[in-house]
Amino acid sequence: MGILFKTHGTFCSGLIQELIQTILPPALESGEKQKTKFGLFVMDDMVEFLGPDLLGPLYVEIAKKIISYCNSQTAAVR
Repeated sequence: MGILFKTHGTFCSGLIQELIQTILPPALESGEKQKTKFGLFVMDDMVEFLGPDLLGPLYVEIAKKIISYCNSQTAAVR
């Protein structure tokens, strides 16, 4: 995902909406370590490679969501 965002970020608006609305919420709410890590990796790639220019107001929301996992009880998620 990161390479796609890095090289073709301007073409990813549909993918971003699908991720935010459909894929990431159940992954992050599942409570499963692997699904949570997947969600965090995708969100990190979004923040790193798309930035505020392409994400707009979602940039701050996604960054806050990532930061909320800093105090996770699961070391692999922190």
